[in-house]
Amino acid sequence: MDSEKQLLENKNFILQLDECSISKYTNIFLIGIIVIIILSFYYYHYRSKQPSQNKSTNKKLILIGQSGVGKTKIFNIASENKIQRKENQNQTSSLYEFNIGNNLEIVDTPSIEFETSHYLREEIIEKFTRYFKENFNLIQKFYIVVNFERTDIMKNKILKTLKYFKKFKFMINIIVTQFQLSEDDVKDQQNLKEGFSHFVDNPQNIYFIRDDIQCEELKQLFIETAGVLDYKDTIFEDVDGDEIQQNAENLKQMILDGKQYLSVQAQQ
Repeated sequence: MDSEKQLLENKNFILQLDECSISKYTNIFLIGIIVIIILSFYYYHYRSKQPSQNKSTNKKLILIGQSGVGKTKIFNIASENKIQRKENQNQTSSLYEFNIGNNLEIVDTPSIEFETSHYLREEIIEKFTRYFKENFNLIQKFYIVVNFERTDIMKNKILKTLKYFKKFKFMINIIVTQFQLSEDDVKDQQNLKEGFSHFVDNPQNIYFIRDDIQCEELKQLFIETAGVLDYKDTIFEDVDGDEIQQNAENLKQMILDGKQYLSVQAQQ
């Protein structure tokens, strides 16, 4: 009886020891996985911050505006049709760049149609946000493009675009297209500069072009001063970084908690 009792006690002791070991090694395994996740995050986050060797360092001149105002036509003229864009191309197509010389690139963008549908709005904003994140220190000017027609309609089109970029007012120019439709160039230019003056820092930053404008003349119009943009507090702000950082801090705390747990287990 004594020997059987002793064997039973030894068996129970071994089982308890095995359970403790299993629990200990399980926690070590889980902590190892967490460490790998954190290291992987920092590695890929660091890699994503490194500039690509093939990335252009030219300043970006961004054409923005509503659908049908002539952004793509301007781009086609400036690019000498070397990168052909169609006026009826999908509104959420990618942004297109073309080097116009003087370390400048003109950029054609999806139409600002944020009020048509929630899905379209989110898709366009995502494209702008990604582009701004990749080129945040290269953007030199925004050009709001609007076609010449009744002044109230033009103002409405400008406002629909400007309200998303008003923080960048100091970098915004306005281009009025199809100005060959004007019956009095001088008077219309004067009236529109007065009417649009509160949209820009300087009324001289409002330009008027005709459909027959030549490539070199258009390129010359785009030579402007440089600037660096801050996207914080705009709809294009990249908020993922803060969230990822918080997740990383949480993972660190989990590791510390795990180490404390193992320490207690070892003492027991």
